[in-house]
Amino acid sequence: MGSILFILFVDQGVKLLFLDYFPQRIRVNSGWGFGVFPGYNFYWALLAILVFAITLIYWIHHWKERKLDWLGWFLGAILSNLIDRISYGGVIDIQVNPYLPAVNFADLVLTVLFLSLICGKIGLFYDEKD
Repeated sequence: MGSILFILFVDQGVKLLFLDYFPQRIRVNSGWGFGVFPGYNFYWALLAILVFAITLIYWIHHWKERKLDWLGWFLGAILSNLIDRISYGGVIDIQVNPYLPAVNFADLVLTVLFLSLICGKIGLFYDEKD
């Protein structure tokens, strides 16, 4: 639960900071990652609710069995982006550098989790005890 709140507060806090002090750096992304399929915010919000609910149910039923801290990070990132979709009509992204894509903290967390999952599956994080 702490990891969900940590990701949620950091992501929303950074977005509020930029909304208040650097509004020219804000981009509202109504699409999916990197703005793919823009204009379908309602459907992306429904998908986020579905993924959040399924992941939360899994986490509740299996949290004692193994280390699932990463699921808390995943849930926090999804919840933060879902709050944006409902509040602003899309995910709030921050354009820090004009040569790089606009991102937010939750998207970075999701990317790191995805890459960790891929690296674990192909054996880069292989542990001999497993």
